[in-house]
Amino acid sequence: MSLKKSKYYQNYLDAVAKGRLTLPDIDPTEPLILKVGEVYCRYPDCPERQKRYSATNNLRHHYKVHFADNESLITAGKSGTPSMEVIMDAISWYKSITTTHDE
Repeated sequence: MSLKKSKYYQNYLDAVAKGRLTLPDIDPTEPLILKVGEVYCRYPDCPERQKRYSATNNLRHHYKVHFADNESLITAGKSGTPSMEVIMDAISWYKSITTTHDE
């Protein structure tokens, strides 16, 4: 299964864009670990939470604004095709945030 074909990932993209899903905040004191495909900011009170970034790496770059005092908390992205395990983990996360929203 590909991430882009996952209904949970598509629900994430659509619901956030339309303001129907509030994403869980990240903890700004903990290392930032992004899921494959994340394109919306989850920094608390960020005015750009509904802005869709074109790629996860662009979102990671956006987080540098928020973590300016401690960029070491931003984990590096991995290049190349993600493993099936990484994709399934991401789909599980998208499912958890979108099904909680739907209930």
